[in-house]
Amino acid sequence: TLIAYLVTKGMMTLKILDHPEERSSHKAPLPTSGGVGIITGFITFILAYHFYVAPLITRPFLWIFAGAMTLGAMGFIDEIFEISFLKRLAIQLIVSALIITQAFPYVDILSLQFIVLLILLGGFINGYNFFDGLNGLAGTSALMACLFAACFFQGSAIFYLAFVPGLLGFLYWNYQGKIIQGDVGTFFTGLCIPSFLLLELNDISDSILLMGHLFFPMLFDVSATIATRLIKRKKVTQPHKGFFFHKLNLKGWPHLRVTGLYGSLVVLQGITAFIFNLRDPMTLGIIYGANTVFYSILFCSLSRRPAT
Repeated sequence: TLIAYLVTKGMMTLKILDHPEERSSHKAPLPTSGGVGIITGFITFILAYHFYVAPLITRPFLWIFAGAMTLGAMGFIDEIFEISFLKRLAIQLIVSALIITQAFPYVDILSLQFIVLLILLGGFINGYNFFDGLNGLAGTSALMACLFAACFFQGSAIFYLAFVPGLLGFLYWNYQGKIIQGDVGTFFTGLCIPSFLLLELNDISDSILLMGHLFFPMLFDVSATIATRLIKRKKVTQPHKGFFFHKLNLKGWPHLRVTGLYGSLVVLQGITAFIFNLRDPMTLGIIYGANTVFYSILFCSLSRRPAT
């Protein structure tokens, strides 16, 4: 955590700035690429565990890590020299395809499973990137979800725990609005979180659905917003403030109040995962239906309330 804290502070001195645009929640240029601190904290944890506790670095992990670092590097470059959305998406899908086929050869490239996994990886990367819109929002949600994921997924628990020190060191500065993680952080984290589920070889489908349950507040917000824009024939890739978290902020909710709401909702999702048997298909279907109804009512009611 200390290393991530210091690296994040160091990134603030490089003056790599994120200039306000249509979807920005800050009014002045803000240091970006704080995700380097998250990555440094993650790497430090992995290496320390591998050399001093138990062997941890395997071929599948190296493929995931190499892919995540590639996307992180692309995100860092994007902070300085803007890369178009389509080019970023193409690279994300190529990297995701390589991870699926090279790290997990049991997946047939011509199968429906491969296509679904590719869509899920690409979708989560961009969904997590879209969600990084307020101080602490994406980082806190990832932190809470990783802590619960470490409880549910035996095969990948240690990898989710490895994110905790980096996220804590970064969030100290991010909560204060002094730096954001930028594409370097969202692309790296957004690829790792779903990719580590591929290590759950015995129940990959159940694992994906369970992770989807943990991240349901974020996924619902992003999916509902994209669907709404498509219905209204607006560009999905065009910067905007149509997400529910943006609407709450525009109505007067401070950044950390919105972050606290979403963080609490992820905790709620984690608690319900303990209470109900989400490995049972019928129970899982009912829970997903209940989630959809609950968040539809919650977000609509909150976004329609008068400004505070």
